[in-house]
Amino acid sequence: MISTLDTPSRQVIFNFKAPFLHYLCSQLVRLRPKDRGHPPETVLLEEISASGVVLSGASNYRKGDQLVMAADGIEADLTVSESEARESGFTLKGTFGRGYHWSPQAWTPAHLLELKSAPKAKAAEAS
Repeated sequence: MISTLDTPSRQVIFNFKAPFLHYLCSQLVRLRPKDRGHPPETVLLEEISASGVVLSGASNYRKGDQLVMAADGIEADLTVSESEARESGFTLKGTFGRGYHWSPQAWTPAHLLELKSAPKAKAAEAS
């Protein structure tokens, strides 16, 4: 099942397949290039799944950049798969490094909302 959710800054497309482990969240995390040559920046973790994350921050990263995401209780390698300019900064999608699969039992971000099924659209229900 595919569903879309329009937000002021972008359209989010959810592709629901079983088994599904995908969450919306709101958690400040530290992000830095893997080469350790740069200080970490604080970014917002918006989405997390077993295979990766969506983050919002001030810095632009390129596809393929190797990063490390860290917060109390987690440190994970990421590879940038997409980066997109927004009105205030950038949004990037990152996939976890080889062999790492996130789960809520391993680490739970703040304000976690599990997406178990497609959001119901009130307009669709009314018709």
